[in-house]
Amino acid sequence: NYLKGHKQCTIMLNNHEPSINVLTGGSLWFSGLSFHSYKMDASHCGLCLIINNVKFLPESYLRSRNGSNIDCDKLEKRFKSLNFIVDVQQDLTHEVTLSKKDHTKYDCCIVVILSHGSKNLIPGAVHGVDGPTVPVEDITSFLNGEHCPSLQGKPKIFFIQPAITRASSKSVAPCS
Repeated sequence: NYLKGHKQCTIMLNNHEPSINVLTGGSLWFSGLSFHSYKMDASHCGLCLIINNVKFLPESYLRSRNGSNIDCDKLEKRFKSLNFIVDVQQDLTHEVTLSKKDHTKYDCCIVVILSHGSKNLIPGAVHGVDGPTVPVEDITSFLNGEHCPSLQGKPKIFFIQPAITRASSKSVAPCS
């Protein structure tokens, strides 16, 4: 019976708190393949920066992303439960850069960006609240070993949720 099974699954999901098992650093063998694992045993796993762009300036011609706060709150709660220090930044312009923090005592860095995005650039770009875009490639390269030595050899994880929508009748970028 589909409805009975669906109800049982719903009850199980509602009563189950997801968990993640973390391996200590080393190698993992599976079906003859070797996988490298990262050390994740610091008192706090790492830093999680969540950039939540909700209210866009009028000159950006982009609509506000009012539902984004719900996603932001859930992400903040989840990463705190996974033992990350979470820093939520709201409504950043394209010129704001990530501050250079010392990540020496952390094992990982996570960056979450909730904003409007552009599919015109490959691999994509996100909008600051003032309108101009920042290429995803620029964002990810900011945390490489050259620009952020304290993260060298450590996992850097990026979650980018760009809302690809039409702004208004005015163009965001000049046409050529």
